[in-house]
This record gives sequence, C-alpha cells and structure tokens, in this order.
Amino acid sequence: MKGINSTKRDEEMNKRIMNGMKNFMKATVKIRQQDHAPAELVLRVLNENGIPLTEQKILDDYAEVKDVGTLDEQYADQYEDRFDGTFQDETGFIDIDIFLPLIKNVLRRNCDITETGDSVFIGELEDDLMKKEKLKVIPQKEVENLIRTYINHSRIHDVHLLDDIDGLYDHNSLLIGFVKGCHKRNRQFNDLMTEFFNCYEDADPEIYPSLYGKIRKQ
Repeated sequence: MKGINSTKRDEEMNKRIMNGMKNFMKATVKIRQQDHAPAELVLRVLNENGIPLTEQKILDDYAEVKDVGTLDEQYADQYEDRFDGTFQDETGFIDIDIFLPLIKNVLRRNCDITETGDSVFIGELEDDLMKKEKLKVIPQKEVENLIRTYINHSRIHDVHLLDDIDGLYDHNSLLIGFVKGCHKRNRQFNDLMTEFFNCYEDADPEIYPSLYGKIRKQ
C-alpha cells in the first residue's frame, strides 16, 4: 500500500511540475508578445473595448506623473473593469498587464529615454549591460546613456541616494564594473561622471577613484 501511495504522490508531483512549467512558458511567451507588440495594434484593441488611450494621451499623462510604474498602476486601476468576460482580444495576449509594455513602447518611440530619468529604464539599461558584461563587451556609449539616465532621475525626482532608486540592484557594484569597461576617459566623459557624483551622495568612490579624488579636493 505504501508503494502504491508513494507512486501516486510522485505522479501528482510530476503533474504539478509539468503544469507549472507549461504555465511558466505561456507567461514567458505572453510577456515577449506584449513587449514587441506594435503600439498601434494594442491601442486599437483597447479602443475597441472602451479604453480610450492614444499615444498622445499616454505622453501627456506621463508628463504629469513622470514615472512608468505609477502610470501603469493608474491605468490598471482606472480600466480594470473593462477586462471582464466581454473583452474582445483578437491577439491572445492583451490583458490588464499590457499597460506597462505599452507605456514603455510609446515612450521609446517618442522620447529619448535617458531624458526621462525613469527608474524602469535604468533597470532595463542595467539588464542590457549585465548581459554584455558577461560577454566582456561593454559599449561605453551605453554606459554613458545609463549615467545620463541616473542624472536625470536625480534631477526630476530629487533623489540623491542610489539606494533610493529601487530595491532590485546594488547600483554601486554594477557601476564599478560598467565604468571599468569605459576606456575613452576624455573631458566629456569626466564631466558626465562628475555630474553623476555630484547627484548621488552614496556613489561609491570605486566607480571612478581618480576622478572622485579630484572632485572631493575641489
């Protein structure tokens, strides 16, 4: 009897694992589809279901809140009741989770994301650089874009601690590695890094030790 019960438990466990893997794969595919969906397609489906968003409205609303995450939550709360059993989705991947990728896509099409200073884009730029760091290829231009995004985040949101940006990453540790890969340390780069150090009180001197020393002596 014990052997039979044990076999049943193993079968049930395997079934749960398989279902979990299937659900994970479905979720992964959906996220990829949402991330790459043309804004025109998404907006059309939303409009047909009584959600009157346009690219211009998204840009105007973002200009007010200046934060992708906040606007995502705002739209989800505002239009939650629209995603009921009557919602017609011809694509198979548009649901209440669509607002975040839609907002990001609209901003990328219409703005220089470094100018937004948005923490969501800081995270994405860091993710991209971490992948390239593993390949031992760190494009300096992308590091500079990340630094500019940090600087604009500080200006727009009056944030002066890297630890206050989000809880996902140790920004100091990442920046130490990224900046080490920047070998073209001309005046323009030094000016950019000086501005960064002046924005963040907790920026680690090891990000750029020689420059940090000069700044503190001034």
